[in-house]
Amino acid sequence: MRRAVKHVELHRIGNTELRVVSDVDMGEIAIVQAEEAVIRDYMRRGNWPHRQVSLFILNDLQPLIRQVASSTLPPGGAAALNTRTVINLYDLANPRACNVFVNQQMMLKEGYWDDMLAVRGLLAHEHAHPLAENGSTRSSRSLRVALTLDEKPTEQHARLEGLLGGLIEQLCITSPREVFTNLLAINSGFDQAMLHLNRRNVANACKSLMGRIKLRE
Repeated sequence: MRRAVKHVELHRIGNTELRVVSDVDMGEIAIVQAEEAVIRDYMRRGNWPHRQVSLFILNDLQPLIRQVASSTLPPGGAAALNTRTVINLYDLANPRACNVFVNQQMMLKEGYWDDMLAVRGLLAHEHAHPLAENGSTRSSRSLRVALTLDEKPTEQHARLEGLLGGLIEQLCITSPREVFTNLLAINSGFDQAMLHLNRRNVANACKSLMGRIKLRE
């Protein structure tokens, strides 16, 4: 099913072209303003390689998921992608451009849509990803985690292997990239926004545990 594009805009920020495409009815102007402010702040610190930024403000990320070949996504990857609030897709071979996707449904669910300080933190974090690329992050992309439980195979063990494997991959492979990214965003002047966002994340995580007695134990 095709969606109607409701807003298409072009903004010039210094020598960067910001292209905005949105299919949502309201709230997109504040997101665009936050994006412009984040770009200007990175520019002032001299660590900004992009000449073109495409900002997609979408009701959900199904249009993006349809564009990504299923073979490039791991099992459950499509579902995981659609739970992201904001994601920055960029090509390591082309630092002049990046594509930022904002997921309105998840932003509303997490309580970020009308919280402009949280939005600033999210956008600053996502833009820091390509800026924080280094030898360690590049090396981590070639690493893989394989976990096998030394138990008689059962459906429960297979499910547990998947859960633990995903957790180990986050801790050992993905998390180091996030550390570099957060450090760069903090050092670039987004410390208050990042602190506010992390407090909101912790509060949301606590809410998600309510009623899960076994998990708490």
